[in-house]
Amino acid sequence: MSEYQYYEFQTIDRQLTDRQMRELRTISSRATISRTRFSNYYTYGDLKANPRDLLVRYFDASLSFAHWFYIDIMGLDRGFLAAAVDGASKASATPLARKIDIWIGRLDADERVALLSRVARGDGTVGAELMRRFRQRVPAPAATLPLRTAGALRARAEVLAEQRREVIRVRAAKERMRGEREQAAARDRYLSTLAKRQADAWRRVEALVITKRPRDYDAAIALLRDLREIGERKGRREEFTEHIRALREAHAKKPSFLARLRKAGL
Repeated sequence: MSEYQYYEFQTIDRQLTDRQMRELRTISSRATISRTRFSNYYTYGDLKANPRDLLVRYFDASLSFAHWFYIDIMGLDRGFLAAAVDGASKASATPLARKIDIWIGRLDADERVALLSRVARGDGTVGAELMRRFRQRVPAPAATLPLRTAGALRARAEVLAEQRREVIRVRAAKERMRGEREQAAARDRYLSTLAKRQADAWRRVEALVITKRPRDYDAAIALLRDLREIGERKGRREEFTEHIRALREAHAKKPSFLARLRKAGL
């Protein structure tokens, strides 16, 4: 793994607008974006925005870390922390959303109309106001996660760590395959172009060999390898072999060049 970076931004007691979410999506096509959160990790490249600007413009809090440093909270292991809160969001998110819906449904009809009217006029404070009122009137649910031993947390932390490593391995493999495909495609385009001007290429080889300079010998060998591959692809290996034979005869008094030919298998 060459690098690993994680970014997360959150709002507090308010929600992002549709326009803000569209703006954030232009920054990253892979990020997880909701009405209150933006998060993404990178195993190559970096966040295509200034984190401070995102915090000021859209959010109220942020978190970031990379493989070259880690978050140290009161000496607690980050893996243990992840294991300890594992499942908390799933356990509480749905019941909380349902309670908010029920509470809003019990508001006076005239009050709901007034709130909707404020939203329609662009009042962005309605969401925060409702969440403050909700938290004041509806007690927070008690923790429902079971108590676990240190051994259980350690085992769960390792499972979560392996899941993260697997995600990174899969992504790295995909990137490697993508890079290999791009290289192969570029190679095909180059050889296709070279195949259309093979006569010029052979003259170029002759010109390089005549100079008797080692670096030009190396350039000639590289070009000959390309011409050999073209011959193999087009089923003209014998034609290429005949060119090499003539080249050896014409430069029989250049032992350094001939040695390079032998080493390259030409």
